[in-house]
Formats: sequence, structure tokens, C-alpha cells
Amino acid sequence: MVVVVAAVFGDVLDNYAKTEGAWILSLRRRAYAIGSVQECATKCDTEENFVCKSFMYIEKDEECWTAADNSKTEQVIRRASAALYENKGSILAGVRERNRYRIQRNEGQDEDGSDLSEMGVQIPTQA
Repeated sequence: MVVVVAAVFGDVLDNYAKTEGAWILSLRRRAYAIGSVQECATKCDTEENFVCKSFMYIEKDEECWTAADNSKTEQVIRRASAALYENKGSILAGVRERNRYRIQRNEGQDEDGSDLSEMGVQIPTQA
């Protein structure tokens, strides 16, 4: 009797949100000639020149662009041949930062008007 044991690993793309036909206008980016979108994701995960928040992949040209920005930090344009992949963790970090700004802007009050200091949230004071 032969028993086959197979480990199931998640795909490297599971960490990315895909948008077809989109491109990030980022000045901090690098181009690579890569054969697959999975290889491009790995390149983004191991980028040494900056913290990679997204990558664009053009399948027909096997072209990979890693970027230090995402749709929360830079403008997105339409580009039919490209697919934008954004790191889900960096998208969530952008949402958290935006929410932190809203709290500070409301001078210690949450969106519903409740006083955050009563909930143990410390609000930085402006000088």
C-alpha cells in the first residue's frame, strides 16, 4: 500500500489584491523581466531597494514592475495590458493611517462623536 502525503501551501498571490487594467504612477519602482506573475510576486516580497507595496505585471511582455506605492498613496491609471497587484497588508496599513488622521482631526472624538479618551485612546496634542 502506497500513501501519498501532500502539503498544501498557499499561493504567493494570496497576499495580493488584483486589479485588471490598472497601473500605479510611482517614482519608486523597478522593472524586471520575469516569466510569471508568481515570480513577480516573489520579487516584490524580496525587493531590496524599498518596501514593495505593489507590483504591476504585463503578461504578454513578461514584464514585472515592483513599486513602493499602492492605490492609497499614488494615482492609479488605466493600462489595458497590465494587472496591478497590491499587498493586502499595505492596503490595510493605509486605511489604518487614514483612520488615525480622522481621529486626530476630530480632536479626540470618534466618528460617532464619542470621547476616545474615555476608551483609553491617547490623542497626540498639537503644538
